[in-house]
Amino acid sequence: MADDAVLIDTNVLLSATTPARKLHRHALTVLADWPQQGIPLWVSGQALREYLVVATRPADVNGLGLAVEDALANEILDLAEVQGVTA
Repeated sequence: MADDAVLIDTNVLLSATTPARKLHRHALTVLADWPQQGIPLWVSGQALREYLVVATRPADVNGLGLAVEDALANEILDLAEVQGVTA
């Protein structure tokens, strides 16, 4: 991993997906602006799995209630312009 790369945590992905979250705008800034500033973003396979678990969990049990297809197609995952995925 490059010295200036940032490992994206699950909560950044969840916050970027959910406008009601307190850090929503900050998460969008990280995902959209940092790569434009030359800061590579990385995400682990574990963070992606955690994101999908929470994103597809019903809203009434602390999830986002997204369909699997919607969670996988979420533009937030593309917005990061993720440079690599680690195991």
